[in-house]
Amino acid sequence: MERRAGPAALRGPGMTAPAETLVHRVCVYASDEEFLRTAVPFTEEGLFLGEPVLLATTPATAELLTGALGEQADDVVHAGDACLDGRPHRAVTAFYRYWKRHSRGPGHARVLVEPVWDGRPAAEVAAWQRVEAGVNAVLGDTRLCIVCAYDARVAGPGVLDAARRTHPSAVAGPTVRPCPEYVDPAELAGAWETGPLPPAPRGVPVLRLDGDLRALRSFTLAASRAAGLTEDRAMTFATAVSEVGSYLWARGGEAPAVRVWHDSSTLTCEVHQPGGRLDDRFLGYRPPGRVAAPDDGIWLARQICDRLETRSGPAGCTFRLHFPIHPAPPP
Repeated sequence: MERRAGPAALRGPGMTAPAETLVHRVCVYASDEEFLRTAVPFTEEGLFLGEPVLLATTPATAELLTGALGEQADDVVHAGDACLDGRPHRAVTAFYRYWKRHSRGPGHARVLVEPVWDGRPAAEVAAWQRVEAGVNAVLGDTRLCIVCAYDARVAGPGVLDAARRTHPSAVAGPTVRPCPEYVDPAELAGAWETGPLPPAPRGVPVLRLDGDLRALRSFTLAASRAAGLTEDRAMTFATAVSEVGSYLWARGGEAPAVRVWHDSSTLTCEVHQPGGRLDDRFLGYRPPGRVAAPDDGIWLARQICDRLETRSGPAGCTFRLHFPIHPAPPP
């Protein structure tokens, strides 16, 4: 991309960051004008420096920024809100792959993202907050510059408080300051995982995984069909469960116990390994690289499922996979 002539203010120290580091900032705003005071210089500076800029926001926010940028808006890549659905871990994958496509260029690859908070169930809000924390650990070796916009008119106090704990710094217009509330991502994830998962329904059949992954697949397929999944979707869910089972079996230790149940909307599978522990709080968040890694299958399971929850403690480790019985309608 050709560098643009631009005002010196865009090259000031407020927005620019060292090119070799991840930058992850929060922008809390209470009006359209406040949003534009940060978003416009962030975008214009990137274009001036020849850095790619990705916009991942709601259509209304994208329209607001596009109007303010004028002709420069043509040089901004619009991801739409496809990566802002109920599966936030997919956003991590999208941002990582965006950086990989541009990693040979100078400087950062910039992302302006605005998670949608209005109307989200509590479980989805928690999943997004976990991803915000995980970005600092999972994407720490990238040259991404991510600004996460939070509309204080929509996001509640709890959401804004979590935002300040998951972003190392905050930006407002040309001013950047450290977030004193910021917490180390692993420590924060550990604090969020202290509560037990709700117990499985009574009487749910149990499969003891002894290494026979075909038996695990058959067990999962039978439960999926009983829940009303189509054959294709049942096979997809069985793939996710098999990846988790394979990961735990390969680690060694006691045989994992597998349970599958459903309600009117969600198929749930729990895989629990007594005595096992998970050392990585963000297991499976990072997309696979060129060299295979043990947690590649967990990444795949996260992509398939709406949510994949984990717990780890003295009693062992637990994976709980949630899969919609009915596919979401196309956008």
